[in-house]
Amino acid sequence: MTPRQKEIGDKLLQFLARKGQANTDEYFHHLTRECQFNDWSDQGAIGMVKAELLTLDLIEQLGQVDNYIKLTPYGVMAEKTGIAQWMARKQFRQERNITSKEKRIAILKGLYERKFDGKIYDLRPFLPTATLTELYQIAKALENDGLIKMVASKDSVHGEITLSGVEVIDAEETDLAYQPKDKFNPDESRTLKAKIDELGDRLSRMEVGQQITYDDLIHELEELKKLVDVLGKKNWLQILKGKLVDAGFGVIADQVSELIIEIFKEEKFLKN
Repeated sequence: MTPRQKEIGDKLLQFLARKGQANTDEYFHHLTRECQFNDWSDQGAIGMVKAELLTLDLIEQLGQVDNYIKLTPYGVMAEKTGIAQWMARKQFRQERNITSKEKRIAILKGLYERKFDGKIYDLRPFLPTATLTELYQIAKALENDGLIKMVASKDSVHGEITLSGVEVIDAEETDLAYQPKDKFNPDESRTLKAKIDELGDRLSRMEVGQQITYDDLIHELEELKKLVDVLGKKNWLQILKGKLVDAGFGVIADQVSELIIEIFKEEKFLKN
């Protein structure tokens, strides 16, 4: 509804609240006077507003003779708040009432659109009406299922979709399937996986401190190997940097970066 239609609708609801019910002539003459209509095109808006209010279930029609209408229970509430505010609250309730599965999918789809860039994202824009506690609970359930990686604080919840999460969305909407144009060929894939194994072996001999455990390291490297057959070269390199250079190694991050360059520098296909 346009702002003008809502204004007319509010006046009709107020009139019906006072009258109880009214026929076509009664509410037509009242609105013509209240809204100061100047011509027939303005007056035609009354019929459009009536149709909108019937669709919104704010008024009901009592019979065909003289076309009486009255407020519904929703109409009584809308008359007190105004149509604009009532419609906003209705939209809010609809968003809050979506199922748990729909909320999980909403987060996954939001992260899916930002997949494979090595970054984490605030989850609030994907469920704007959720409380922080609810958002955390949903994100934690997704993390427990292996579909996202979550980072939470007292005032925010961030996440990054995993390969398993991508596969869930791909299965749900095949038209969204990720199809990179710069995929590794079979020889490049085998070479990269061998290099990743070499990287893991050499990292295991480094003093990585308490910031990242050996199990964490193996998990990250195994996921990198899986992503070789999924991602394009550009996205895979971004993930490599995000996983192993910027996160988890603390004061030895520079050493890790140098090690990665040393191991992968001969692979020309990573430079294209």
